[in-house]
Amino acid sequence: MSQNVEAIDPDLVGRATELAAAGAFLASVCTGTAGTLVVSGDPGVGKTALVQRACASLHSPAWVLAGACLPLASMTVPFLALRSAFRRAPQFDGVAYPTLRTAGEASHDVPGRIDDWLDELCLLRPVVLVIDDLQWADQSTLDVLMYLIAGPPERRLGIVATLRSGEVGEGHPLQRWLADIRRMPRIHWMALGPLDRLDTGAQVSHLLGAPPHQTLLQEIFTHTAGNAYLNRLLVSGIPPEARHLPPKLPLDLRAAVLA
Repeated sequence: MSQNVEAIDPDLVGRATELAAAGAFLASVCTGTAGTLVVSGDPGVGKTALVQRACASLHSPAWVLAGACLPLASMTVPFLALRSAFRRAPQFDGVAYPTLRTAGEASHDVPGRIDDWLDELCLLRPVVLVIDDLQWADQSTLDVLMYLIAGPPERRLGIVATLRSGEVGEGHPLQRWLADIRRMPRIHWMALGPLDRLDTGAQVSHLLGAPPHQTLLQEIFTHTAGNAYLNRLLVSGIPPEARHLPPKLPLDLRAAVLA
């Protein structure tokens, strides 16, 4: 399994255990056990890639509805991640797409309408609702997710959320929501750590097309501490035979790697 993953996405090198756990969760959903999986980790560690690969590896036919939260600064768009996820939903006669409110309209009935709509979809096929970057979720999205998490246990609905762990400290609006769902049944947690030096070497080998010189590998690992995204940034443009990183990294790359 890990060889196939490496051939498709080198950011997933060394993730066999996590992929197996995510796959087992999704398989349980497909056989009729609703559940929620929260995948947390540092930015760039590979949370989204892991979830995408796990969903793509499903053996049972399922609908994967994926949306992302955004770090909007000057406005709030209600149900933003859900809007983007539902655009990918299948359309059927008699299974109406739930209308989400616009600014200024009442939202009390939205969770119920979304829940009813997903009930109809789940009767036809398992549904996996993926929400990326939960730390930026608006309150309306969090309220709907809470409502869905508390739904029927036998429904073929899986909720998968990715979360930047370092951005949810005391006082963060998401902190209370996470504390509340911890007390609910069928909640699964996965903390995704960085790659170790061996797996960093495997990723860099794939990106370069050849095993890296050990001095180059050590410099990369020193800069990135095994962060898959930063490994990719550093390796870009480096010849396979290089023994060292360039003496001076571009400013944008240096800012990303040394942040």
